[in-house]
Amino acid sequence: MPYVVPISFVYQDGHIYSFSLIGHKVWAMQGHPQVCFEVDEIRSPRSWWSVIAFGRYEELSEAGPRQNERDHAWSLLQKARPNWWEPGSETPHSEDNVASPPHLFFRINIEKITGRRALV
Repeated sequence: MPYVVPISFVYQDGHIYSFSLIGHKVWAMQGHPQVCFEVDEIRSPRSWWSVIAFGRYEELSEAGPRQNERDHAWSLLQKARPNWWEPGSETPHSEDNVASPPHLFFRINIEKITGRRALV
């Protein structure tokens, strides 16, 4: 069953990077890693854009072969938005304890993008 929720994210080089507490969203992506991601900006009824990306969910673990990607995700999110872990998480005190359970970094490897816009 589809499950749609807002997330904080950063886009870079064909990947969407994000962070989440473990819960329904993560369990849904673990069970069905082919995901759809939507971003919209609406300035007015005649000035808007919408992008839909299709891709594959990938967890970025704190240790092991994905640690560099996890650290990269942390860095991108930290630079892009102060307080990027909010809402829905306790405030992390350092980079080292943010990914401790029940926190999880992940990325979506984009395979296809489509979109529309209206600019008047």
